[in-house]
Amino acid sequence: MKLSPQYFHSLGTSYYKVYDLDKAKSFVDRSLKVDPAFARSRDLQLKIAQDLTDKASVIDHYKTSIETERDPVIRSNKFKDLADMELQNRRYEDAIKSANECLKVQPKNYAVIFTKAMALYKLNRTDEAVKTTIDMLQIEGIDPETKAQYHFALGIFYQKLGKKTEAIASFKNAHYGSFKYAAKEEHDKLAGPEEEHHEEEGAAGTTTEEKH
Repeated sequence: MKLSPQYFHSLGTSYYKVYDLDKAKSFVDRSLKVDPAFARSRDLQLKIAQDLTDKASVIDHYKTSIETERDPVIRSNKFKDLADMELQNRRYEDAIKSANECLKVQPKNYAVIFTKAMALYKLNRTDEAVKTTIDMLQIEGIDPETKAQYHFALGIFYQKLGKKTEAIASFKNAHYGSFKYAAKEEHDKLAGPEEEHHEEEGAAGTTTEEKH
């Protein structure tokens, strides 16, 4: 399983969703080395290439569009898109400002809050990124897959801060859906074989209710 193109694609997708394009590209390349025709990795390769292109002209167009927009909801949604583009274009301070503009109208838009958290992390304001993400996870209605994405990012933030215990817990919470393989890889690198062994023993005694 761990040598399959599907496995490497899964890892690549997880890192892509937390804006670590270098790691994402590395796993996509490994996937395509195993199977050069693996379509999902080809698609992800294209997405990464698109995200790495300079979006300066598109960003300028969006800013002009926002200036003339009078509808507050449409305007806030444009700020959401702008923040995401600015994050991709490594304009992290601008991404935070745009995210904040959107949040004035949509304070519980967790996708925008996540963009802000990632921009804070990229600026080495990791403590703020952690707090932003923890506060965001209190918002009701976040689906399990998206929650796993946020816990995975939180684990990465804690790793950067050298908070091993918190990072392990976050990666454990991210063990869901498309993030389960990347979360397990990161968890196992930190936890070590002894903790993994105890975890497996504990899992054997897990009740049906706990599993659900």
